Amino acid sequence: MQRTSKHLSVFAIVACVVAVLAFGGTAAFAAGAWPPEGGNTLTVNATASEDESFKADVIAANVTVDVYKIAEAEAQESYQTFKYTLLDQFVGEGESASISVPEGSEDANAYWKDLASSAAKKLIKPTSDNSADWSRPVWSGPIDAEGKAVTDALGNGLYLVLAHGGELTYGEEIESSLVAASPTYEYAFAPTIVALPSKLADPNVLPHNDGSPVIRTDDSYGEWLNTVEINLKPERGPLYGSLRIVKHIDGFEGEPATFVFRIQSVDDLGNPDGKYDNYASVYYTGGESVGETVTHIKAGTKVLVTEEYEGARFKYVSGNGIVGPIVADAWLKSGENRAMVQIDFTNEPTNITTGGHGIQNTTTMIPKGNDDSWNGWDWSDWVGAPAEEVVDPPSEEE
Repeated sequence: MQRTSKHLSVFAIVACVVAVLAFGGTAAFAAGAWPPEGGNTLTVNATASEDESFKADVIAANVTVDVYKIAEAEAQESYQTFKYTLLDQFVGEGESASISVPEGSEDANAYWKDLASSAAKKLIKPTSDNSADWSRPVWSGPIDAEGKAVTDALGNGLYLVLAHGGELTYGEEIESSLVAASPTYEYAFAPTIVALPSKLADPNVLPHNDGSPVIRTDDSYGEWLNTVEINLKPERGPLYGSLRIVKHIDGFEGEPATFVFRIQSVDDLGNPDGKYDNYASVYYTGGESVGETVTHIKAGTKVLVTEEYEGARFKYVSGNGIVGPIVADAWLKSGENRAMVQIDFTNEPTNITTGGHGIQNTTTMIPKGNDDSWNGWDWSDWVGAPAEEVVDPPSEEE
């Protein structure tokens, strides 16, 4: 009977099986001290990856970590373990406040994932009258330059950990807002539950199928730890950014003129690599300068921009060159004092008086075959568009 009771509390004690790759601890409660006293410290690492470039990019995404208490921990004298009871606000209609984890690692893992998702969706936006204080994080802080967020002292219990970059969208769509953008990538985070205090994983026990450790509360697993570390496990996806082409003309007069530019992605040596090849035009009508924005360029791309048509009445002075890497539009929107990549061109008049105009043709890419992949260009239409409108072909990722 005693053994069964311990086994049933095994999974409940460390709910961080959801998305945690490893646990660590540096401080243990004194042997025989039960229930453990004092606050708990939780360290959230941006990633467990040893790829320094990956880690640096996650850090650049300006991730905020919010920690919410979702369950009380009641010390059980008989077996030196805890019984967890969900706070009322995290118990839905027809649901039980008791934590009852099924046997078997896969079922237990699914249970914790479902509980984390359910708890996150029950959060509501805190109001100024304090009526939703329970929905405020008990701790919130950024992932720092070292790739860590370290909490203040927390009481015993189960905690929901949410990582995100911008504002949360509360309700059923909250998980869609658990994202953060770096200059080049988007990172998506899953809601995670962790128990405080905790015990170390047994390195001799194989992990679950998702890589999370098997953790028990038996005496052989050592003392309870009040210093716990978990690792976020973000999923990374590509982002796209824009390029601003600005045209300056010294001594402009007369009719408007069209200027055409070629935009090519380049390799590390600055040679065109064929991954991105596009044209854009600027329609100049006068004034100090005129700019156009080319969109949907994969973030992180360096591009060579060259002026290929300079109008019949003007000559090229300067501007051709490599700029970048392109930064993600989402990253620009998520912070202040961030600028889109820009390249400036300068022309001056010649003594030629003939006009110079242009039309930019727009094609629509449609799939060939019966699947949804882009298999080539088909002329679905040919539209004469004003030359100043920049039209981007769909990328291969779309």
